[in-house]
Amino acid sequence: MTSLAAARQAHAGVQRARAIIAARDPGAGREFARVTGAAAAACGGGAWVGDCLNQNEAPLEFSFSTACRDLRYTMEVGGRASAPGSRLAIVDALLTELGLDADWDGVARSFPALQRHATLAWGAWLAARQPRAPGQRKPEPTRYKIYAEVPAGPHDAAMTLLRQYLGPAPLAAAPHAQLVMLGAAPGSQRCEFYFELGSRELSFDCLRELLAHVGLAHLRDELAALVGRFDFRRGRSADGLPQAQYGFSYSVLPDGREAEFSLLAFAADLAGGEAWVRQQVLAVAGQRGLDLGLYDALSAPLARPHAGAGFHNMITFSVGERAPPGWQISVSPPPDVHVSQAPASAQASHRMARAAKLAGRQCDTSLPVRAARHFPQSVLNQRS
Repeated sequence: MTSLAAARQAHAGVQRARAIIAARDPGAGREFARVTGAAAAACGGGAWVGDCLNQNEAPLEFSFSTACRDLRYTMEVGGRASAPGSRLAIVDALLTELGLDADWDGVARSFPALQRHATLAWGAWLAARQPRAPGQRKPEPTRYKIYAEVPAGPHDAAMTLLRQYLGPAPLAAAPHAQLVMLGAAPGSQRCEFYFELGSRELSFDCLRELLAHVGLAHLRDELAALVGRFDFRRGRSADGLPQAQYGFSYSVLPDGREAEFSLLAFAADLAGGEAWVRQQVLAVAGQRGLDLGLYDALSAPLARPHAGAGFHNMITFSVGERAPPGWQISVSPPPDVHVSQAPASAQASHRMARAAKLAGRQCDTSLPVRAARHFPQSVLNQRS
């Protein structure tokens, strides 16, 4: 697939998503059009196309959660013509355009210092969360979350922030873990720290130790049980989780208060092709009576044979002190008709490496650990 064809397909998916949202809730459809329209306009006259957020060049992805019925999505900002190092400033201007007070505060104000004079792959994304309120004359305002890339290598500003939130002790259970991304809502002191695990093996003992870092070791079995509800193609392990390129995150207030822990992996790495991932998601949700909102309608084209690859992104499993265990799936919106395979060009492979998506594709491709630099909804555990 050429880059132009991929971009047209991606935008056809966004247009189809807008129509589905508007048909279910006209008010939500108007708000979605307003927010995404502002993101497109922020490209400075260039095309609103995907860069590193998705494998298929879509400029946004949706996230559907068992813990929340809100409409949630993450967007590329600035377009490919913008430098990654400029995108946090673009996000700031975009938030003002969307109606936030320009003097908003919170931990996200410290993110630019983490990127100063650094080489970046994607820079920043903006996530939106529209409260689900069909029929309400005045629904709650849309909330936002900023995702910022953490440059590779040691960085004093990042380490200072990490110690402020998670303490000085290293992650002994994952000595090769690398901090790759931060997430925070404007006005909030809660910060989410996203790590690449650095291994395709994750034992139950290691999982317990990762949870223990924020006082959640007692929730290991609940977290493992969440993962175990899915029929993964890599099979079971007696002493650990199925093999995959894992990431994890800590969402905490300063000093580690009110901690939430999330385990992330590429859905395709764990489960296989698009149709099988969709079948698994709907089956597990149906068995538990869980409402995934528009996921069924939005992902319907992926049920077809040879539906293609590169639409489902991350599957995330979360536990916390004050939140019930839950999981979420992220997906870029497919069009009604699309080609049978995600791009396999050298350019696409380079984008995947730069974006550091956790793992591969519909097949058994296993990208190296350095490819684990994308955890949106992501991403995106958007509880904060």
